[in-house]
Amino acid sequence: MKNILSYSSALVVLFLGIALGACSSTTPPPDPTNKFAIKGKVKATTTENVSGVTVAVPSKSVTTDATGAYAITDLDNGSYVVTPTKASMTFTPATQTVAVNGADTTISDFVAKTIPTYEVPEMVAVEPGTFMMGLQEGQRGGGSFAKPSHQVTLTKAFWVSKYEVTQKQYESVMGTNPTINKGPNKPVANMTIFDHVAYCNRLSELEGLTKAYTVTGPTITWDREANGYRLPTSAEWEYCARAGTSDNTYVGICDAKDPNALMDGIAWYRSNSMDAAGDIQSHDVGLKTPNPWGLYDVLGNVSEICFETPLPYSDTPKLDPWDGCTITDMDARGGNYSGTSSDCLVSVRFGADATRLSGTNGLGMRLVRNR
Repeated sequence: MKNILSYSSALVVLFLGIALGACSSTTPPPDPTNKFAIKGKVKATTTENVSGVTVAVPSKSVTTDATGAYAITDLDNGSYVVTPTKASMTFTPATQTVAVNGADTTISDFVAKTIPTYEVPEMVAVEPGTFMMGLQEGQRGGGSFAKPSHQVTLTKAFWVSKYEVTQKQYESVMGTNPTINKGPNKPVANMTIFDHVAYCNRLSELEGLTKAYTVTGPTITWDREANGYRLPTSAEWEYCARAGTSDNTYVGICDAKDPNALMDGIAWYRSNSMDAAGDIQSHDVGLKTPNPWGLYDVLGNVSEICFETPLPYSDTPKLDPWDGCTITDMDARGGNYSGTSSDCLVSVRFGADATRLSGTNGLGMRLVRNR
């Protein structure tokens, strides 16, 4: 009897072992190596350095290699938001959402772009309109060279810079500052016309705009339809300087006496431009009262070059006038810090040989751009 019981017990143990073995073969334990990766690449827009970009999901991050490639590994199945970051760069798209589902996943490229480190002059919108250009009868400012007063209509809207281009703005684009009277917020000066044009074209390139000028040896050609930065025509300059007014300044009639209380409030000219050392020089932009369109220093501080030769006026009405440009004789408007009050009036014009540096210490620029 004892042997029969022992045999039965052994059978029970055997069958129990078989049953447990069968259960374990159908439900294996979790595999800790069942992890996946998100792979991708960061590309440059132009010449950006795409190595060292941090690419992150909420749980971890990696950096790109020299080619911009990366792989975020050891991820469970699930949804992840992938975000690239690097100082002084933006990325398109800014993020990507991706699902990991049982396999490694390769996502679309991120495109890196360097955040601009250059400064763009603040621009003011100007609408088309009609005004009387030139010296009005009974006013001072330019003599016979500024007569006769004549009707001008500008048919196209444009942008104009709120301030004269500063040394800081110029240097941020060109890498140099040619101005003798240094100061980051003072107007840039001491340039030839080729320097002015090079700045306009370079800023246009940086902003992705069509360049306004083509330089071929000593010849500068203006593309009047281009949307890039440029110098104003003489009519555009005076339209902006007057800002809807008709006197010889935008705050009333200047009697051209020096010193001049009216001029003191709106312009830097000879009588108020002396510094503590006794030198007459330019000043930071934007310190005087602006004109009705919010433009500063259109009179005084530095003269502003126009891309036009100052030919005699006629009394015939004009439509979008431009008399062409001879670079050895270019229109300089608004007067400057070394001039008298009568030099700093809206109708005054001076001819300047812009191919030479001589006499350009007081000659700067204000930008315009087609809208």
